[in-house]
Amino acid sequence: MDALHVSGIRCYAFHGCINEEAKAGGYFTVDISVTGDWSTAAKTDELSDAVDYVTLSKVAIEEMKVRSKMIETVAYRIAERIKKEHVLVKTVNVSITKERAPIELDVASVKVSVSI
Repeated sequence: MDALHVSGIRCYAFHGCINEEAKAGGYFTVDISVTGDWSTAAKTDELSDAVDYVTLSKVAIEEMKVRSKMIETVAYRIAERIKKEHVLVKTVNVSITKERAPIELDVASVKVSVSI
């Protein structure tokens, strides 16, 4: 099984359960890993036979614009859409990192990962 990884898709979004997050927003980073069989693309050297990392990135950016309380919800939305729109993709892992979560603890970031 082959893999494609897109890391560090940085977005400003308004996800969170706290009212301040909905108003002010914050920075998030999305990482996507997909697996499948890339042998045809390797032989033909044609993008049409591959999973285009640009389209994966665009899905993440578009779904990050849809506000949710939970980043788990956003991660699942991204993963499900990628799986639905890319027939070559067998498995999807999406991680979303929320920078500087507004909690009263010394935490640099919070990260959730989902796999389908």
